[in-house]
Amino acid sequence: MDERWVDFDGKRLFVRSWGDSDRSPVFYWHGVHIAGRASMAINEAGPILAAQHGLRVLALDAPGFGRSPALEPEAYHPHALADLVPSLLDALEIDSAPFVGFSWGADIGCHVAARHSDRLTALVLLDGGYADPPFDPSETFEEYAGQNQAAWEEEIEPSWDALFARVRLRFRRWNEAIESSVRAGRLEQRGRIVPSGDPRVLAAVQRGIAQAFSSTTRPALADSGLPVLLVAGDDAGDADLGRFADEVPQAEIYRPGGVGHDVLIDGGPRVIAFVADWLHVSG
Repeated sequence: MDERWVDFDGKRLFVRSWGDSDRSPVFYWHGVHIAGRASMAINEAGPILAAQHGLRVLALDAPGFGRSPALEPEAYHPHALADLVPSLLDALEIDSAPFVGFSWGADIGCHVAARHSDRLTALVLLDGGYADPPFDPSETFEEYAGQNQAAWEEEIEPSWDALFARVRLRFRRWNEAIESSVRAGRLEQRGRIVPSGDPRVLAAVQRGIAQAFSSTTRPALADSGLPVLLVAGDDAGDADLGRFADEVPQAEIYRPGGVGHDVLIDGGPRVIAFVADWLHVSG
């Protein structure tokens, strides 16, 4: 794994990558949670995609997550975040690449595809982008921040063992790489294990989503003609998936079964291989 800082347009983002520089690049944007793992969310999938499938995976820590510094709250509007991607690709010396997004990253991927389809060769949505979350556009930033502060406190555990015991109930697989990704989302603080995420950054993300839901991108996404793969978890609603398929007719929907929201962790090598094979054909 390589790690580097990327500076562009007065901003600084931290990027992890797996795979040789001469391989076909894939750009990854992580999900959002009060205990955000950022680019370490693919600590297992990244090496597999590189070593077994010949890809070069570049995964950012989005602003305010992992090592990347936060932006002002208004900069988390999905249009503003999507507009970071072309400049980031320029700084990485990449003309175009598939965009793979998990959860919030899938929402951002829809906006990137709608606004900058010329910089993408394909779009992979990992259990996101097909249904709008129940966020209220009229809710204020401070209201979102208060809710997330409460969520932050609920995530505190007295020890790593207590944390892993709880998290293992959510994931359907467990290994050293997954454990490392979970550790990346927490900090030791005064004898407790606390989330590494900032409730105010999460509030800015949520309020931004409420101002521009991913469903608003579907006409442009359909018009772009970009190949789209949606990998849906077991809890994905049939009605939501049906609407997405109707409105983005080029989309292929893959339901691997036996996976929760974090489809790459729960699905492991079989889902990772499916995504890699699809990218080799479509991306």
